[in-house]
Amino acid sequence: WNIASSTISALGSSVAGGSVIALTLDAARGTLYVGGSFASAGGVSGINNLAQWNIASSTFTALGSGVAGNVNALTMDAARGVLYVGGDFTSAGGVSGTSGLAQWDIASSTFTAL
Repeated sequence: WNIASSTISALGSSVAGGSVIALTLDAARGTLYVGGSFASAGGVSGINNLAQWNIASSTFTALGSGVAGNVNALTMDAARGVLYVGGDFTSAGGVSGTSGLAQWDIASSTFTAL
């Protein structure tokens, strides 16, 4: 939703193979994180339920290899550069101990367990 023009527009070609369940914004980095149950976003395959939308370039990219299951919640700690991911998934990025809850470190582009 664009407040200035009172219009709504799609983010790229949006998601395919499912739906968006959670969003969180990292305004400092110009990134919108999108989670849910989907296989691709913006025509990029291999997204696996978690993607980032770069506001400046208007493009989606994957976060590692994504998560193995649905993402139900996202929250951002911009000061630490960490995205917290919660949901009904068995692992995040194939990392052991990340079933249902994981953190994505923006600087290192890696998932870790909490």
